[in-house]
Amino acid sequence: MEPQRGIVIRQVHVDGKTIDPSRYVWLLGSASNGVVPVEINNMKHSIPQEAVVPCPVPSPTVDALRTIDECFGKSESHFDVLHKSHENWFRIFRCRAHGRLFLEDTRGGAAIYDRLIIVEDDQEDFKAIWNRYHSMSDDWLNYLGIAL
Repeated sequence: MEPQRGIVIRQVHVDGKTIDPSRYVWLLGSASNGVVPVEINNMKHSIPQEAVVPCPVPSPTVDALRTIDECFGKSESHFDVLHKSHENWFRIFRCRAHGRLFLEDTRGGAAIYDRLIIVEDDQEDFKAIWNRYHSMSDDWLNYLGIAL
């Protein structure tokens, strides 16, 4: 079996080390007795099966995201633009109906794409919001169910 990429979804402790959520691992085989063999930094470990999911993690649906805020994916007329960064290519919106913050984040390298992310905290430091969510992988955002 070829290794498959996985992502750790809860903190685990193994061999005196802590593996934090959102960390990528290689899945080396099938689960047995509730544990799955993984490789992290060229070292093999066994971690609880429920602590890891295979990648790519599917993106949530618009309907699922609208259970968090029914304005998700609606036209810009439903939002106020609070901040636009030309340097880091992001915008922060606030939905008029509920006051929730959204981040439109431009990502990628040779090819760029946008992700619309539901911001889970309501701070006004827009660069801190961008730093937090921009540093999260697409798989982690998909697992959290907060971005499309």
